[in-house]
Amino acid sequence: MKVKALVFLILVFDAGLAVPLALGLPLLMVDVKTGKLWYNINENIDVYGSVLLGGGPVAGVNVALEVHDPVGTPVITRSLQTNSSGVYTVAFRLQQQAPAGGYNVYVSCSYSGETAFNSTSFQASALAVTVTTDKSIYNIGDNVTITGDAMLNNVKLPNVLIALEVQDPNATPIVVRVLETGSQGAYSLMYQAPSGSVLGTYRAYVSASHDGAVAAAETSFVLKRKTSSADINGDGKINILDVALVARAFGSRPGDPRWDLRCDLDGNNIINIIDITIVARQYKP
Repeated sequence: MKVKALVFLILVFDAGLAVPLALGLPLLMVDVKTGKLWYNINENIDVYGSVLLGGGPVAGVNVALEVHDPVGTPVITRSLQTNSSGVYTVAFRLQQQAPAGGYNVYVSCSYSGETAFNSTSFQASALAVTVTTDKSIYNIGDNVTITGDAMLNNVKLPNVLIALEVQDPNATPIVVRVLETGSQGAYSLMYQAPSGSVLGTYRAYVSASHDGAVAAAETSFVLKRKTSSADINGDGKINILDVALVARAFGSRPGDPRWDLRCDLDGNNIINIIDITIVARQYKP
């Protein structure tokens, strides 16, 4: 009997049929993967895979994909098609109100009289991180305080690592720290803006990671030189040249093409009548 079985397998192989068929195994296979194991809700979720027949790719095959939420409800349904390499891909985004937890991805396809199935899973969470500064405008020498918190599904999380970076107006990192949220889910950092700092708009970037999920946020603030003088151009005089500068920037805010930080004499982030008045009071023709 063993000899007959061996002869049968050899004959099948010689006939050009794959060995899996002789063993009673299916020839058609479909696999499925996700780009990451963890995603934030509202983040693009990447799913991809391939269809093989006897180990070779199959082009133009329809693949049915369905995603179930943590309670088993279908939330995503797609009909995909493999490319010339037998590969299919899809990117989708869960709705804002989608529940956090484990999601299952199911795929199936039929070809040459056979049907193949497979599945995978990923975790979705609503991880969020916030960042803010205690003021929007600082003078050189001031202490800059940066605070925020980390939340998962609107619940503040303790012991979450926070990567923080502050960049000057030239996008040069000047502060790089790794912080950790406290028992109330909050973090904070204070540093002093040293003399010689570049004046202008600074940006603070933070990112948080928790169980494979990542969230990011940013904010900005302005650094200026403290002055009570209306000598805007720094020539030692307060004259028509200073009036012209503040008049040109009148009504502007940070980001406006006419914005001139030197003209914001009261530091309220807008060039208005108050700045004009300061120049007028000190004006000496």
